[in-house]
Amino acid sequence: MDAPPGSFMFEYRKKGYQERRWVLDLVKNGFAVFCPDAFYFGSRRLKMEIVKEFVEDEVYQELISLDEESDEYVRLFNKISSKLEPVIWKNINLLGTNWPAVLLNEDIAWINYLLTREDIDRNGMGSVGFSLGGFRSFLTSALKPEIKACVVVCFMGEFDENMLGKCAAHTFMVHIPSLSRYMSFPDIAGLIFPRDLLIMVGEYDHLFPKERIPAIKENIEKIYNQLPEKLSFKVFTEGHVFSVKMQEYAIKFF
Repeated sequence: MDAPPGSFMFEYRKKGYQERRWVLDLVKNGFAVFCPDAFYFGSRRLKMEIVKEFVEDEVYQELISLDEESDEYVRLFNKISSKLEPVIWKNINLLGTNWPAVLLNEDIAWINYLLTREDIDRNGMGSVGFSLGGFRSFLTSALKPEIKACVVVCFMGEFDENMLGKCAAHTFMVHIPSLSRYMSFPDIAGLIFPRDLLIMVGEYDHLFPKERIPAIKENIEKIYNQLPEKLSFKVFTEGHVFSVKMQEYAIKFF
């Protein structure tokens, strides 16, 4: 469905994807595409009883007074969800797990579902994601060898130099307890090798400092040094965005 100019979805797509619906481009290029919502997003957003429990009554009353299809509702709901992230993170931890585990176990379940379908090529499965989706694509590909090609867009930083040092800029959804004792984020590429891996980073991505790009690239290239043709590490003169050029590069990679 096309979003009307000026609407929340139109502006969101314009900011993050330069107005392109890149998933549809994959379909037009002959790919079967499965794009599930992650917990906390879209159809998996917070249930209203949880929102009511943790926000001020006047905010809750304002929310329920709005049409759920309106831009005003979406903007207010997103604002509430952002503020409740620490609360949700605490409760997930109290239940004995962590936020990345919730996301990744669901993604693994989706992959397992796809593997049961007769219309899916088990030897030609790929994963691609932008921002938090890049985090999910990277980790899910590391855990599921059935994924033959992985694309990570604008999510490649180091725990010590970036993700922990600037934790206020990063969501709780990517904090994996104790992992930094054993490895940094780029090291996870070792669990994907020797499968195909494309990493696209934005030189001006405000979440990942450009001065660390050469070191990250060198680290991952060492992992792939025996099969360098299986790795593509591409730097674009972009910010935190999945630009049209990046989208086209990903499609060619697949």
